[in-house]
Parts: sequence; structure tokens; C-alpha cells
Amino acid sequence: MKSPAIKPLPPRPSLEYQQKLARKLLRDVWAGDAAAIACVKAFLPEVPHLTSLKLHDAQLVVARSYGFSSWVTMKRKIESLTKSPIEQFDIAVREGDAQRARKLLEKHADVRARVNKPRFDFDSAAIHQAPPRRWSR
Repeated sequence: MKSPAIKPLPPRPSLEYQQKLARKLLRDVWAGDAAAIACVKAFLPEVPHLTSLKLHDAQLVVARSYGFSSWVTMKRKIESLTKSPIEQFDIAVREGDAQRARKLLEKHADVRARVNKPRFDFDSAAIHQAPPRRWSR
């Protein structure tokens, strides 16, 4: 049986659409759809039983079908294509991703200029938003 080919991201990718694709894939597998099952077997051969497939497995299949190693990698690529650097910084801070936040600060002067501005809940700066345990070096 021929495995499905890796496809490129659409011209205007949307993370919400990819999430819908993952949920649909999961429902289709549970319903016994042959094409969905073949897709899962091609991109997630390590899953023992299709009945135990979870949403995170379906998300991984969707990401791999676009050539990404993980859902997070695909998510970051979509964000880099659809969000401004300051929006990407906000996401990194909220997720506690210090390494990504540092890279954005190093690379973009506009992010550095706005790092201490009130951008988060209760008009707080990034330093007050970050989860403390995840920001250690």
C-alpha cells in the first residue's frame, strides 16, 4: 500500500483549521474510515490500537502529514507566518517558553522596545506574566 505524500502548508495556514482537521481525523478513525486509518498508520506507525487513539495522536498525524516532527513545531511555524513578532513574544511568554522569548527579543528591536510595556492581564508587563518555575536557565 502506498503511503500518503507529505503536503505543503496552505498559502494562508490557520492553526484553528489544523485543530479541526485533527478532530475530524480522530472521528473518522473511530468511525472506521479506511482513508483516515491509512493516514494514521502511515504517519503514526507506533500507535498500538486505533481504538486508543487520542486527540494529541491525531494532531501529531496532521503535523507529520505536513512534514513537521511535532504539533508544536507546526504550531510555531504557522505562528511565524501569521503573527507579528510582538504577538509571537506574547505567546511565548504566556506559554513560559523562555528560549523562544529570548530569541524574539534578540532578533527584533520592536519587541525589545515594548518588552516592559503593559501587554498582559491587568496591564502587566511580560515579567509579571511569566510562570516563574519555567523561566530558570
